[in-house]
Amino acid sequence: LQELFLGPYFCQSQNAALFALAESDIDDSNSKTENAFIQRMRQLAKTLKVVLPISVFERKNNTFYNSVIMIDADGMNLGTYRKTHIPDGTGYQEKFYFSPGDTGFKVFSTRVGNVGVGICWDQWFPEAARSMALMGADIILYPTAIGSEPQDPTLNSAYHWQ
Repeated sequence: LQELFLGPYFCQSQNAALFALAESDIDDSNSKTENAFIQRMRQLAKTLKVVLPISVFERKNNTFYNSVIMIDADGMNLGTYRKTHIPDGTGYQEKFYFSPGDTGFKVFSTRVGNVGVGICWDQWFPEAARSMALMGADIILYPTAIGSEPQDPTLNSAYHWQ
């Protein structure tokens, strides 16, 4: 699934009303307080017997993150990775919305192997992949919303990551 897949990539400009899109309680496995969307994704992963890295705009207390929740093929919520490297420039106003992550790089032990996950801009910083490789990642995923450059439609950055 792509980065922030619940809707269009909204970070091209600054709009405080978009903070309302943030999901809360994404890493709470208590059935009474767990986020309803994450409950549905856990059920889907279990039904289909697939591992799902779910990218969401997260609110944790009074802080907002660009996060991935790793759900194993049995429906277990294995935890959250919060994006470390936050871009700020034309077409990528992410520092307005997100704080740098507080989880460090992570590798999740899943049914299909040890899965490392970074998010989008993390891929341009080699310490992310190095750290996850040293932690035993069999595969590294970088959900991204990039495929073109919003500030210049004539640029196509897809060749860098395809």
